[in-house]
Amino acid sequence: MAKVTVKHYLNKELNPILKAGEASYPLYVQVIALQKNLKFKSNNNLFTYLTEKELSNELIISILSEEKKTIEFIVNDLIEKKKDNFITSKYINLFSKNLYDVIDENFSKLLIEEAKKNDVNIPSIIQNASFSDIVELTTFYNETQPLSNISENVNNTLNSALVIYDEIKHRIYYVYDLFGGSKNENIIYSLDSYTGYNKQETELLFDSLKNLILDY
Repeated sequence: MAKVTVKHYLNKELNPILKAGEASYPLYVQVIALQKNLKFKSNNNLFTYLTEKELSNELIISILSEEKKTIEFIVNDLIEKKKDNFITSKYINLFSKNLYDVIDENFSKLLIEEAKKNDVNIPSIIQNASFSDIVELTTFYNETQPLSNISENVNNTLNSALVIYDEIKHRIYYVYDLFGGSKNENIIYSLDSYTGYNKQETELLFDSLKNLILDY
């Protein structure tokens, strides 16, 4: 198996901010694999900037180890599946993001784009809402039809995201789980159950999720 090295580092090429008089820098990840040297911003939700001292703190190292293990798994899995073309800073950074967070952030972008394409006006409260906010609104009013009517793409994406919403909210799923990760089969099973094991419908919903991640 090819050697994969993953480590966190402080990107001192970017401007620091001061913490109690000490310079702190953006936290980045370096991945060395297949003679490639990849660098990208860390996706952890706790630390954006760290000082040298903080980066060597055992508790912080322990917290960051989860992201490190996730990236190691993704890169090794891609190598094993001979998908070397995905071993780039762009894709490893994307694949190691939390799936719930990305859907939460991207869904309103999809709504705005599809509404513009189809000349549909949507309230600003929806345009600026996260997916979790939209779920709360549609649950409160018990109505998803106005959004579904924007376009077939919005309808498919909304339905597929709602199907997996509770699962990805309460368990850790990564974007890579949509593209062959360890929980890929869980997502397909949930969509299969929703469509009554209609293969064509399941693939349509699954593809809509992938496009939500890749296109925005």
